[in-house]
Amino acid sequence: MKYISYEEAIAIGKSAKTKKYVTVVNFLDKNCEACKYTKEQFERLGTIDSVQVFAIDDQSDFPFPQKVTPSSFVFIPGTARTIFKRGAGPDEDVINFLKTAVDCMKKGIDYDERSR
Repeated sequence: MKYISYEEAIAIGKSAKTKKYVTVVNFLDKNCEACKYTKEQFERLGTIDSVQVFAIDDQSDFPFPQKVTPSSFVFIPGTARTIFKRGAGPDEDVINFLKTAVDCMKKGIDYDERSR
């Protein structure tokens, strides 16, 4: 997980749908226990094939800070929308979600259409 600034997050978000990998941008708070868990979780999970993970842990200069942390925006190339996730989850759920996102990207199907 690479730590970035707000400006970098905006640039990443604007270009994420044109990449050849799933992009996750996590908004964390240094004083949040669930955020500490999320940070440790991504460190535990390490590199996930076709997924790039970024984090912002200082929202002091944000014009619109996230009220709920951790919050994650997941950009999947070839899909119609960005997926927004709140809170932390078990490792297995996060891994399965990211694997499904990568599968959707590789097959060129929308995340919401995957089971239809």
